[in-house]
Amino acid sequence: MDGECKVCGGDPNQECCDGCCISPTNGCEYAGAHDSSVHWINLIDYYSTTVTPFGLFGAYPATYEDDFRYNNCSWVCEINDVNAETTILVRAPSSLPGMVSVAQASDVPCDEAELAKHDLDDTDLTDDIGAPRTKYWSHIAAMFHEQKHRDDWQQFYGEGLATAIAASESLQSEIDCEDPSTITCQAAENYWKTWIQYFFQIAWDNAKDLMDDPSTPVNEAEVRAYEENYMIEQPISAALPGGCTP
Repeated sequence: MDGECKVCGGDPNQECCDGCCISPTNGCEYAGAHDSSVHWINLIDYYSTTVTPFGLFGAYPATYEDDFRYNNCSWVCEINDVNAETTILVRAPSSLPGMVSVAQASDVPCDEAELAKHDLDDTDLTDDIGAPRTKYWSHIAAMFHEQKHRDDWQQFYGEGLATAIAASESLQSEIDCEDPSTITCQAAENYWKTWIQYFFQIAWDNAKDLMDDPSTPVNEAEVRAYEENYMIEQPISAALPGGCTP
């Protein structure tokens, strides 16, 4: 880098680096303040008529913009517009023929109190099955179940994305007139793109493993989510048959 050279050929829009002229304003901007935070897009439908059987959580790989900006004769990576989307669908109670959603013991007729008690009783919180729910279920519990999936995913994937963003923004190409991959911001971006994609893929893969460890026989994500069901369903089950409505 020529520290004495402030302009090239009298052009104030060019910087002199290592004996060659660089144009940070020719599609390549100067580094500066930018928003690299993760923006969550959470789509929710608590009254779906299509999801089977009770609810569904979906997550999608984050989208982002990676740009290389000029800073002191180097192109440095800046990550912008990071968007991560999730979806929660919970079945509308009225759209499940033969099923009855209850919010309290008094919602259950006494002639079916024992059935409802059994349907809402999760006897093993270490498995990934939940209560039987052959006829009676809780719409509210299903909402909390799917919300738990989303909370966990935002924690695991959010932490992974923060690491991916930091790793990406540590990348830079020092301008070298003899190396074409360093002369423009586009060339620097092309050089590092595979690495950036790798960092974001690792964030996704690690989050999936944290949600549900593939080395174990149970689905840990479901175990955690059914604990949310239990907090709502079990008090109803425990209050039956005494709390039923004649």
